[in-house]
Amino acid sequence: MSATGTPAYSPADLIAIELGRRVVDGSVVGCGAFTPLAMAATMWAKAGHAGNAILYPISFNATRVDRWFPLSYSHTEGMALVAGQSLPAIDLFDLAQHRGMDFELVLPLQVDAHGNINSALIGDPRKPKLRGPGSNGIDALCVMDQKVTVYVTDHSTRTFVPEVDFVSGAGDATRRGGKTPGGIGFVVTNLCTMELAEGRWLLRSVHPGVEVEDVRAATGFEIETADDLATTTPPTKQELDLLDAVDPLGIRELDLLSGVQRRRELARLLRREDEYFTELLARVTGRAR
Repeated sequence: MSATGTPAYSPADLIAIELGRRVVDGSVVGCGAFTPLAMAATMWAKAGHAGNAILYPISFNATRVDRWFPLSYSHTEGMALVAGQSLPAIDLFDLAQHRGMDFELVLPLQVDAHGNINSALIGDPRKPKLRGPGSNGIDALCVMDQKVTVYVTDHSTRTFVPEVDFVSGAGDATRRGGKTPGGIGFVVTNLCTMELAEGRWLLRSVHPGVEVEDVRAATGFEIETADDLATTTPPTKQELDLLDAVDPLGIRELDLLSGVQRRRELARLLRREDEYFTELLARVTGRAR
């Protein structure tokens, strides 16, 4: 607990909860390929205010998740299968095309001034400096989904650039005369929240302790400040307790680590995961040690 009475929380906690707050009860939510923080955010919403939401995490297939469960790094896919039903990924895209996803979370490499995102590569496409996970259907979902929300764990001029090196997903479709309300609409970062409105980026809120100039200095293009600019509401104790219940091992923190840090953390995480699920299984079967 801080001196002001606000419970202590990490940047990952704030991002996860701020993303989760945007999930509407009863909505259909796409979580993308397994990204710990996105799963923590959507599962947190499912366990709390959005109990009737339907989650679709994607790996090789798409699994309709109807019940929340504690997250892990190596068991999430298996537990998702138990908590719902498995569908071929093509069926998920068919669903998106005919009904539209209500909410989709995406973690890109770059975001540009036009709202385009890049998850494919950095540098010259013929000889890239870095390869990402690829577009993986983001191009289609950005024009079919109702509300695409991007999250960025390191708000910097390396991520927020004037123009992306590769367009994996297009910006706001409506400003280009599109017939659907798709496109990138909202961003949550470790510094702030921003919204793409009528082709311009608006700073909607700054996180506690962050100044507007901090955000401007970390963004590679001009952003405007919303008239009703606010300070992001910090997580409450109840919100943090629920987040710990759905993510007891703290896998959400992995998204904020560098590659070297993540390699070091994974070994420790997998040991804790084995202990946690062994104990959980013992409690469920009545054979607790």
